Amino acid sequence: MLDIPPLYTLPFAFFTARGGDTRKVSRDSLDRLIACRVPLIEPKNIVWSEVQRTVFFAYQHFQYVYPDAVHNLTQHLIVQPRRQYAGQRLLDFKLAAEPIPLAAQQTEDLFGNTVLKLEVAQISHWTSFEVMFCIENQIGQTAAPVSSAEAGLYLPSTRLTAANNQILEVAKKLQHQSSSSAEFAERVADWISQTMQYKNGVTNVQTTAAQALEIGSGLCQDYSHIMLAICRAVGLPARYVSGHMLGEGSSHAWCEVLLEQGQVIAFDPTNARQPNLGYTVVAIGRDYTDVPPTSGAFIGGQAGQLHFEKYAGLLEVEHKTKS
Repeated sequence: MLDIPPLYTLPFAFFTARGGDTRKVSRDSLDRLIACRVPLIEPKNIVWSEVQRTVFFAYQHFQYVYPDAVHNLTQHLIVQPRRQYAGQRLLDFKLAAEPIPLAAQQTEDLFGNTVLKLEVAQISHWTSFEVMFCIENQIGQTAAPVSSAEAGLYLPSTRLTAANNQILEVAKKLQHQSSSSAEFAERVADWISQTMQYKNGVTNVQTTAAQALEIGSGLCQDYSHIMLAICRAVGLPARYVSGHMLGEGSSHAWCEVLLEQGQVIAFDPTNARQPNLGYTVVAIGRDYTDVPPTSGAFIGGQAGQLHFEKYAGLLEVEHKTKS
């Protein structure tokens, strides 16, 4: 059972994906909901080629601790997956927040992501947000074709994905070795995986693709930014994907490349593979700055320190029927 320290006082504000349903729940009721969950399935022995359907559960807890009181907090959360995304379907979503927001608003950004905006008048020491959702994911369904207008959103370089000479040289080399855009994207993912070393603490979310490549190490967002930079350098639109991968302690990032006729193909350059049913998409954008799980602004002194915990895994695994 997940051991959640008693960080909260009562009551909670509780919002659901169904819209219009706002009610107060107690800390104890949320504890019971988590404690009574179905045990998660161990993913290590799953043969993904034999799986046709999964149900993914995620619990996330974000807490900001402030050294001094703050006022007029506006918090943006991009943590709610879309209702439908290719073979992925949102079954349920819940958000608990404390202190109770004065206002809560759900909007959709330029890329179709759900953005939750919460406004809190005053915080004495800390604020917290708890997220729970269930996702059904089925094989055989691909993302809908992307229009040329939408693809155009993901073609220009951003500050984090601007190409330097090294990126341009790699892009030209890999393009020369490839007979199709899909093959090029696969080569890019493989090249990044072989070139970069996964290492914590050497980059942050503001590190550019060129800087990460020069360092030679980083995290999943760095691998993804480098892939976006290389693809865009040869005129191939590609977008940043924020979500979850089984076994990752926090969120995970990978890329979707937009091929001819608007077809979409996903690659995880961190692991040099295409995502399987162990991946869950939360949001898409041009780079990390479009899809941070949590961001905001307030009036006060120093910025708060973020504490994060996550419990996630599979509730159900359905295998293909053997003939």
